[in-house]
Amino acid sequence: MKNHNEDKMIISVKAYHFKDLQNKLYDSDWLDAKLIIKNENKIQIITLEFWLVEELERLQNWLENISENKFMNKTLDFIDPNLNFKLMKRSNKRVVKAIYQLNEMNKIVWELLVTKENLVKLISEIKNILINFPCRCGFKHELN
Repeated sequence: MKNHNEDKMIISVKAYHFKDLQNKLYDSDWLDAKLIIKNENKIQIITLEFWLVEELERLQNWLENISENKFMNKTLDFIDPNLNFKLMKRSNKRVVKAIYQLNEMNKIVWELLVTKENLVKLISEIKNILINFPCRCGFKHELN
């Protein structure tokens, strides 16, 4: 997804971590994924050590709630404690920030202006990933 600064964020999913595992909570839906941020002529590739189908579903649901102006948490956290998404205001405009904390001093940040068009595009990208990597665990996911 390209933002207003021409910076890109890509969630790249290659495969399920356990190729043939079905009906196991978490392990069946563990994905081999990378977060790719392209900004300021730099490409930063972060391996997401703990990325689940459920987390993609939660991200999609969170973005849909923002799009529909429904109440939601302003921060979306994941199993990987270094990654979160935040809804913030900057200069009277709402932005969604993807933040990956590399260490105590350094983080990678990508932001997207909250517009209907931008959210539809990002949600669509997530839906396309979920089409290719649906839930295999057999359990209902809590999305809030």
